[in-house]
Amino acid sequence: MPMRTLFYFITGFIAFCLPAPGFALDMVLKVPAVEAAAGQVLPLTIVAYNPGEQPVRMTLPAELEVRLQPAAPARAQRVSALAETGAGEITIAAGRFHKARYRLRLPPSLTGPVTLVPADLPVAPLMIAVKPPPVVKSATPAAAEKT
Repeated sequence: MPMRTLFYFITGFIAFCLPAPGFALDMVLKVPAVEAAAGQVLPLTIVAYNPGEQPVRMTLPAELEVRLQPAAPARAQRVSALAETGAGEITIAAGRFHKARYRLRLPPSLTGPVTLVPADLPVAPLMIAVKPPPVVKSATPAAAEKT
């Protein structure tokens, strides 16, 4: 790898890791340790931490737009995650954190590695593995005759 390419890569990585300018909170997107399946609901949590010395006010949306980018060459899909708790106008005291929980319904056609990218929030993307939807077994003719 040429030195110039390595320099640009390292500079880009450092810039990506820096906090967004003008935003005083550290925010993280979390998903529970559950298997995500296409067509199912995936719980999301946004954790906002205030490392500063002053309280910070912000608004967490009741409907969070999320871009789902599959690893395979396919078009990204935009979906909305609906807030369960913690959304709205909030104030986070210095040294404290706040959790907002959302529910995201995964599209039934989406499987494999998928990157979740929340819009309008300074949150790093998160990659998950989405299994195919569960197979629903239909009743056998013999079982149907018994009822």
